[in-house]
Amino acid sequence: MQGQSYDAKVDLWSVGVILFESLFGAPPFASETLEELEIKVLDTKPVEIPDIPGVSQACADLLQGLLERDPQRRISFDRFFGHSFIDLDHMPSAQSLSRARSLIKQAVVKDSEGKLGLAVTLYCEALEHFLPALEYEDDPSTVEALKEKIKQYIERAEILKAAVKEKRPFLREKPHKLLGVNSEATDQRQGKQQNHAHLPAE
Repeated sequence: MQGQSYDAKVDLWSVGVILFESLFGAPPFASETLEELEIKVLDTKPVEIPDIPGVSQACADLLQGLLERDPQRRISFDRFFGHSFIDLDHMPSAQSLSRARSLIKQAVVKDSEGKLGLAVTLYCEALEHFLPALEYEDDPSTVEALKEKIKQYIERAEILKAAVKEKRPFLREKPHKLLGVNSEATDQRQGKQQNHAHLPAE
């Protein structure tokens, strides 16, 4: 239509139409007749995204970009795959659990060093990978074990958030227990700190 040639961006338009219909139960240009459909498609006004509960701003923004009528102004493939609503980094995959564990190890280190703000950030980032890991994992016993660990990490993050907010003391040894660390080095540190376990938050 409109004498325009088609390029690969027509696929992005198609994705937008499919996403729109999946969310709202009807295509963006639902019409009774072909004439009505042609009028709606050729209209130059932006496609209206229904404002309904459950559709996030990120989702609406992506839809608007996909359903941009002008191919030159339509969202690019790079922007599409990097869009916050797509978020490929946090899709359930075989790497989800290893990413989560790596972040937890970093969180525990910062927690032990008393760098609470950074520790909270790392705990939260780890949880963003633990939840997809739960979806990816199919072994029931592993899922239950992960749920228990996730509960502990959430509780620890909440404790640290409160400590940061209220500038309260915190237990420095506790993070090691989250990883199940019971090494000789850890025991030695605990022995040295037994008389001053409560240390001020930074």
